[in-house]
Amino acid sequence: MAIDETARLEGTLQRAQRAIESLRETAAEAEDMHRTASRLDGGSARELVERLRVAVDLVATGLERIDGVARSALGAVGAPERRRLADGAALVASEVAELDASREEMAEGMRSLSEAIDASAVGVEQTARSAQAVSGNAAELATAAEELAATSTELGATTETLVRSGESNAASIEEVAATIEEMSKGIARLEQDARVMEESVVTTVRSVGEITTGLERVAADATDMASNVEQTSATVEEMARSVRGVAEQVERVEATMASTASGIAEVAASTEQTASTSRRTGELVDGTTSAIEQLARASQTSAEAAERIARLAEETAEGTRELVASTERVVAVSREARETSEHLTAVARDGGGTVKRSIGGFSGIRAAMGESVKVIDEMGKRAEEIGDIVQTINFLADRTNLLSLNASIEAARAGEHGRGFAVVAEEIRALSDRAAASSQDIGRIVRGLQGTAREAVSTTRQGVQAVEEGARLAAEADVALERILEAVRGIGGAVEQAAAAGAQQVEQVQGIRRATQRVREEASSSSAAAAEQRAAAQSLARSAAEMRQQVRQSNEAIAEQARTLKVLSRENEQVVANARVIARAMAEQSSGAADAAQAAAQLRKLVAATSQAMAVQVRSLSQLAELGAQSTQGVRRTLGALTEQARGAAEVARAMDEARRQTVQTARALSEQSRAVKETAQAAQDVRRLSSDVARAMEEQSQSASALGKSTEEVRRIAKRTLQTMDEQGRSGRAMAQAAQEQQELAEAVAAGLGRQADVLDALRGAVAETQEHLRGVVELAADLVDRRGNGEAKQLADHLRHLREVTLADASVIEDLTACVAQVSGGKGRREDA
Repeated sequence: MAIDETARLEGTLQRAQRAIESLRETAAEAEDMHRTASRLDGGSARELVERLRVAVDLVATGLERIDGVARSALGAVGAPERRRLADGAALVASEVAELDASREEMAEGMRSLSEAIDASAVGVEQTARSAQAVSGNAAELATAAEELAATSTELGATTETLVRSGESNAASIEEVAATIEEMSKGIARLEQDARVMEESVVTTVRSVGEITTGLERVAADATDMASNVEQTSATVEEMARSVRGVAEQVERVEATMASTASGIAEVAASTEQTASTSRRTGELVDGTTSAIEQLARASQTSAEAAERIARLAEETAEGTRELVASTERVVAVSREARETSEHLTAVARDGGGTVKRSIGGFSGIRAAMGESVKVIDEMGKRAEEIGDIVQTINFLADRTNLLSLNASIEAARAGEHGRGFAVVAEEIRALSDRAAASSQDIGRIVRGLQGTAREAVSTTRQGVQAVEEGARLAAEADVALERILEAVRGIGGAVEQAAAAGAQQVEQVQGIRRATQRVREEASSSSAAAAEQRAAAQSLARSAAEMRQQVRQSNEAIAEQARTLKVLSRENEQVVANARVIARAMAEQSSGAADAAQAAAQLRKLVAATSQAMAVQVRSLSQLAELGAQSTQGVRRTLGALTEQARGAAEVARAMDEARRQTVQTARALSEQSRAVKETAQAAQDVRRLSSDVARAMEEQSQSASALGKSTEEVRRIAKRTLQTMDEQGRSGRAMAQAAQEQQELAEAVAAGLGRQADVLDALRGAVAETQEHLRGVVELAADLVDRRGNGEAKQLADHLRHLREVTLADASVIEDLTACVAQVSGGKGRREDA
């Protein structure tokens, strides 16, 4: 409704502007008539009457427009409109006050909720620290139990290893004794074989030396023969390459000559065709010359038409640019109005989103606090279970002390062999004492943890109540923001329609502008192309005569070229025949040279293989001689070592008997120690299992306390963010209240302006009636003047025209006042819609 009224007021303003322009034109016409009447001498009276009649028609039309403007203005803004304006301002002010009061209540609830959340966070942090302290003690106890279990396991494994090693050593000693006896017998046989092998090696070394000398002489002869064969092969290969090169050259000459003959024949045929074509070209040149002259005349006409089109396109483009500029100004105003509406919508939507997120955060807080209560109850139950575990740990500590005492007794009984086990028993006793002290600390921490859990439950329940109150206030604020958002959407829809219409108009005008631009570009291109075409046609006309002369010269040159090509063709056929004879002879020589080169290559390979084989045999025999000398020395060293080994084997046999007796005694002591270590390891396993249970339970409690602390921190962050949002909404509410106050003041000013407007319109209607009377009098006076043609009447006509001009200017001033008043009303409504 407000947008329709604004449109009506704007239409009224436009019609008033047109009426003002019409009245000013009438005043100017009256001024002209006044000057004419002053100069009137009787000869131009008829012409003056005609001009006066035209001016009277214009004034009548302007008066009708003024009357329409007055009626439209009175219909656009009446008493009902003033009442709706005042009622709307009062309604907006009341809604803004209600929204501000609701926001204040919600902000107060959020501050209470934030304080409760801070208190809950402190309790949760204390609970988390207590749980972490208990978890650290439990972890220390588990570590001590783990060390005890590991030590016991290692000791048991070591003892088992010693027992197995003792048994294995006894069996090995038996095997070693039997092996030593067999070794003594074998060493005697090896000594005899070594003496026989020494004699054989000496004989072999001498034979190898003689064979090496003979092979060296044969290798020298083979080297000389290889050098001679290499020279012969090189000579044969060089000759073969030379023959192949000559044959290839002859083949290329033959192919070149054949190709030349073919090319000459083709050139000759082409020359004949060229001569024929040249004759036809001469005929075409004559026809082309006349066509070029016609083309030049047509190009001149096209260039003149293109220039005229270019001038028209430029004028059209200038008018289109002015239309685009005015349309863009209209669209810019619509765009600013749309952006303002979108900004208001976005602000209201952001406020609603913040309130919804606050409500969601309250739900999450309530659920998190419920889970916190459950976790704290569960933590109390686990604390009771930890008390039972502490009793078990005390029992295990007593049993461990008893086991360590028994172990110490057994170690003392074992004497020297039990000294290491006595150290382990002392460590076990020390660990049991530490476990007992840790169990007392754990019991004291568990009692403190139970008291902290009860306090946390009480604090969490108070926080749940505060969260529910904050959720209720946030829901009320959400409803108020929805009402505001709905009103802003209505304004935005109307502005969006206006912007869409303006954008569509801009697109249409842009399309016209692009089409005009294309026409102008095409016209410019056509003009340039026509100019180029005209220049090209003139150039073609000049070239036509030159082309005709060149064609005649070409015909003569082609005839001479044809005669020369016939002579070259006959001589080239004789050269091709001679090249074929030479090519066959060189092919036979090339085949023979290739066979000789192949035989030389095979001979070279055989000589090289023989030389390599002789060299390998010489190197092998040299290495064999060296190995023979080394073998002789090794056999001699082996004889000496075998003698020493025979003496050492007797001593080893005596030592093995003594070791056998000691091994049996060690095995019996290790068996007894192994049974004691197994009992200790079992006790350590029990302690480790119970310590692991305690550590796991405390770790679960620590994790629960950490999760509760994170949830509390998240709740605190949401509460602070919500409080900040409420502060922002408070500032927006105060701004809206101020805008409502300004709107109400504006409504009162508009009502007063509308009252003044009614008075001005009444005065305007009286002025219109008076002007019509004056016009009728002027017409009658003009008719009478035409009949009498007297100077006194002309003077009277001039006076009437002066009075008509003054009245018309006064009417224009009144309409300007009316336009300003309507514009003030329209501007007040626009400000009200923006607010």
